[in-house]
Amino acid sequence: MKLYTKIFILIFLTLSLNAWAQKPIKSYLDKLPNLTDEKVNGNARVLKADGRVGIQTTGVTSSIEIPMHNLNSEKGSVTVWVYSLEDLFPAISNGSMDKSDKNHRSTPFFSDSSTPNNYNGSTFFFGWYNHWHGGVVAKYFKGFQYSNPGAYSDSTSIKLYAWTNEFTIKANQWYQFVLTWDNKTLSHYIYANGILVGREDQYKKAPYEKQKVAEKLFAGSPRMCISNIDFYDEILTAEQVKEKFKNEVTAFNKETDEELRHVHTGEKVKNFNWAPGKDWTKKMDLSLKNPTDIDSFYVQGYGKESRITPEGLIIETPKLPGFGKNSEYQVYFWSMKPFEGELYVEYEFKPLIRGGLSLLMLQSSGMSREDFMGEYPWRTTGTMSMVYGEDVRNYHWEYYREVDDIRNDIYNGGLIKNPYGRALAYGTFPPDFEVEKWHKLQFRQIGGKLVGAIDGKIIIEGEDDSFVGMGPVLNYGRIAIRCMRNSKILFRNLKVYNKDVPYEVMDVIGKYPKNYGK
Repeated sequence: MKLYTKIFILIFLTLSLNAWAQKPIKSYLDKLPNLTDEKVNGNARVLKADGRVGIQTTGVTSSIEIPMHNLNSEKGSVTVWVYSLEDLFPAISNGSMDKSDKNHRSTPFFSDSSTPNNYNGSTFFFGWYNHWHGGVVAKYFKGFQYSNPGAYSDSTSIKLYAWTNEFTIKANQWYQFVLTWDNKTLSHYIYANGILVGREDQYKKAPYEKQKVAEKLFAGSPRMCISNIDFYDEILTAEQVKEKFKNEVTAFNKETDEELRHVHTGEKVKNFNWAPGKDWTKKMDLSLKNPTDIDSFYVQGYGKESRITPEGLIIETPKLPGFGKNSEYQVYFWSMKPFEGELYVEYEFKPLIRGGLSLLMLQSSGMSREDFMGEYPWRTTGTMSMVYGEDVRNYHWEYYREVDDIRNDIYNGGLIKNPYGRALAYGTFPPDFEVEKWHKLQFRQIGGKLVGAIDGKIIIEGEDDSFVGMGPVLNYGRIAIRCMRNSKILFRNLKVYNKDVPYEVMDVIGKYPKNYGK
């Protein structure tokens, strides 16, 4: 054998060994149905599916006690296999559901609360949480993240959590979740089935505060089985995480793998090749560079720093925490007229700073399809509640979001139907998203099918349905561009089209806007 061949083989073997050199310092639930150091408090049952054995607690006050962990160490990793007994997807919840179990929104892999699903009462929680952008979260503080000071607070520290967005866990499949941490840099990574799906805030202004995790951990949920928890004293690399999943998976699901890669990494994003045809009518066409263009909008909320410039409309909001009284320092730009029928909207936007959020509200009307701005006093608040929690039906697409309460290490967007809280679509954008560069937004609704594209790439694609108890498919209302805290964005070339409706407006009576139905 030639020397260079030997060298090549040696290098290959070295790299292969390094790719999976780490061994866990402690493992739990790896010898089921037998328990070793673990202890069951309450009721549980052991289940076997697809060649793997897991344990499910059958009550919310039951738990599996994990006596040791290294989450307080400077660096490390933990891996866990979970098998959900029902589909987990973001869904609306209200106070009446809290009567017996106020913690029903959380599905823990494990936490440091003796009642594992006690999200607010735990200092550490790793699991799935049903909320506005429901998904997998790892947090290191007591309470809820919306009590977090925020990335742009003047506070001396920020509470630490890493988050995925709109994450679906399908029933009757094993998933492997991995959390890695580096307390020196306070970098935290969340992986699902070997794929990076979440991180901590990337635009933090103050240092993170990571509270000490309690001595013991507690696993268990009636919703899922837990198996094979491994703790490591090193940070597993992306390649090691991928290799571990490959080596341990007992029933690989190609469809789930492709969906995770498409939705959470932007693989195989489709092109948006469409333009309005002859049966679409242009209802608005503004360059947003003319001083009179501002008259086409009602500015609701904090509009002091927004203005028309030769480059376009600048919408700017202060760098403040996003919760409590500071929620007022946000703004809506409402169209001064409603639009009726199937809808197409396009415009260009240029973020000038990092860390903000802009969303587009569409088909916004009252609960009976009335023009809420024609019927009721115009609102003045800048808070987010009008988007999701009041008597205004709408679709809202968060198309540019880098604020601290959502995943912001990759460009992503989410589409939700309000006030029903129905998540319709979520997606990511594969390349690095550039600020101080113009980007083109396009949104199209045909029937219940809704598509949103950035720079010609489809980011969100979902379908509404009138017959699932979440209100009708929306087809009438105003649009609004909304910017949340820490935003400074330029806008230009706004165009709005409606497809011709299948009925004729023969007359308009009364005080509705004269362009109503035209």
